[in-house]
Amino acid sequence: NWSVAPGNLILLADPELAVEDTPAIAGLQLQQNHPNPFNPATSIGFSLGAGGSVVLDVHDASGRTVIRRDLGWLESGYHETVWRGNDTGGRAVPSGVYFYRVSLGDRSQTRRMVLLR
Repeated sequence: NWSVAPGNLILLADPELAVEDTPAIAGLQLQQNHPNPFNPATSIGFSLGAGGSVVLDVHDASGRTVIRRDLGWLESGYHETVWRGNDTGGRAVPSGVYFYRVSLGDRSQTRRMVLLR
């Protein structure tokens, strides 16, 4: 299934894929983005053990929020979203280290990615 989230993110979902819980965050497993480093876009995959409201945040190395997207209610299973290296206003962000966080309720996981322009 394909669905388009507002702004610079595209959400891909396949609720049929199995999810494996990690000991650190049961019910949420965040994958490393690919490609990494990337230019101009990267895919961010994550698995949910149960359905819920999901939010994706991208922060720059100084901790400022670059973009925040409410991905809405997603069913359990594997999901993937694409970040195109733009901020909330649609402007291209510079090369650098960025951190992405996926949150499901009170659970979240964060990983690092590198954008090379």
